[in-house]
Amino acid sequence: LVSEKGNQTCGLAGVLEAGQMLRIWAMAEDAGMGGYNCEFGTNIWNNSDPDPAALYDAQGNLVDRY
Repeated sequence: LVSEKGNQTCGLAGVLEAGQMLRIWAMAEDAGMGGYNCEFGTNIWNNSDPDPAALYDAQGNLVDRY
């Protein structure tokens, strides 16, 4: 998972089947909120300009963008 504007990477592993969802939290302070936590010290997604999160598979192919 990559924050395209800042080029920060959150390494994920495993398989999501079609239709499944996984909530991703960027900041370490959000640990315990459920889902997966990337454990960054600051927010990696920009809230004032578009900053898509791009999900890639193990081969580097773009799977989805949010």
